[in-house]
Amino acid sequence: MPGSYAAFFVWKETTAGEIESAGSGVTVRVRQAGAGSDVAESPLTTASNGFIAAGSIAALSAGDVVYFRVENLDGLSASVAQTLT
Repeated sequence: MPGSYAAFFVWKETTAGEIESAGSGVTVRVRQAGAGSDVAESPLTTASNGFIAAGSIAALSAGDVVYFRVENLDGLSASVAQTLT
C-alpha cells in the first residue's frame, strides 16, 4: 500500500525579512531518507499559491520518511521531512 504525505505550502523569505508564498511553478523534489535518488513521483510543482496537495508515493509505505526539498528558489534552498502515513 502506498505511503501518503500531507499537503503543505512552500514559503520564502523576502529581502525585507517577510514570509510569503513561493508562488506557482516551484519545483519540489522528493527523496526517501537514506536513498540515493528521488522517488518516481518527483518532482512536484507548486500551485499558484505555493501549495503542494496531499498525495501518495507508490513504492513507499506508512512509516517511511521522505524529504521534500527546494534546491534553488531565488538563491534559497531548504528541505523538510515528513513521515508517511
